[in-house]
Amino acid sequence: MGNKPLSVLDVGCGSGDFLTSLSDIDGFKKGIDLSPEMIESCNGSKALTNSEIEFCVGNIETFEDNKDFNVVTALSVLPYCDFQLAVRSVEKLCSSAGLFIFSGPNILFDLFTANKFTQTIIINELVDFDLISKENHPILLNELSF
Repeated sequence: MGNKPLSVLDVGCGSGDFLTSLSDIDGFKKGIDLSPEMIESCNGSKALTNSEIEFCVGNIETFEDNKDFNVVTALSVLPYCDFQLAVRSVEKLCSSAGLFIFSGPNILFDLFTANKFTQTIIINELVDFDLISKENHPILLNELSF
């Protein structure tokens, strides 16, 4: 990226933590999220009040901006988007020498950690609750908050 000032677009910025962690680096940062509540929280937070960080409601599939970003991040967001529309949008938003950094959830990790995502999978797809009782599976049922 040479001497060009940093310009970062964080897709699915959530609470704004990632962009805030970049606040010591000069350049423009923008976060978009589908949730108006998350954007309102970012814009209302004193810790996130920074003239070089802007937050707005947006969907990467249709997002347009007049800024040419040299870094676009989409961390654990793309599984919830139309992948092709999202990538086409990033192509338009990212400078020719820019970076597109993205990730997805590690489903195997989630399957073995009994978090809310795992609970949904187990409850909706894997468990036959007619065969489970507190007597024969107390640990599983306690982990799933039953």
